[in-house]
Amino acid sequence: MMNDDPLYAWHPLDGVPPPDDYIPPVWTPEHVGRRLVEGFETLRMMPLTGIKLGYGTPWPTYVHDWADLLAQAEDQQAAQDRERERNRVKMQATSQQVAAMEAALDWMLILGRRRPDLLPHVRRWVEAQVAERPHGEEADVILAGLQIIVDDLNALRRPVF
Repeated sequence: MMNDDPLYAWHPLDGVPPPDDYIPPVWTPEHVGRRLVEGFETLRMMPLTGIKLGYGTPWPTYVHDWADLLAQAEDQQAAQDRERERNRVKMQATSQQVAAMEAALDWMLILGRRRPDLLPHVRRWVEAQVAERPHGEEADVILAGLQIIVDDLNALRRPVF
């Protein structure tokens, strides 16, 4: 029976799936899997360019002559594509997301140390979840890998986030 009180905490015997923001009292394989996927999603949001060092040349990488500029002006589709790319907003990760991502990537190291044979399976599963495509990995293999991470996190009494 579901309670409509906003302060009501979800309970497993309610017969409904937990809400998206539910944090269990201890780590579970499902929650670790969810945090791994979120960590890899955050990793995809990180910029791939190097650090700007503050020095370099102010000159353009190449020079356009009049014929090039005229050809570029005539190609409306390319101009629209360039404009769309310039105006595209790329979401940046928050510091909280980056901290959670770093923790999740550390969990992959835990799995790699304890069971290196399971690491590629869990990694492919997480990457497939992030890309929203089928993964083809066996569920029991994924669950075994996540359970190893859960056992380690709970043994070390790591806080659940």
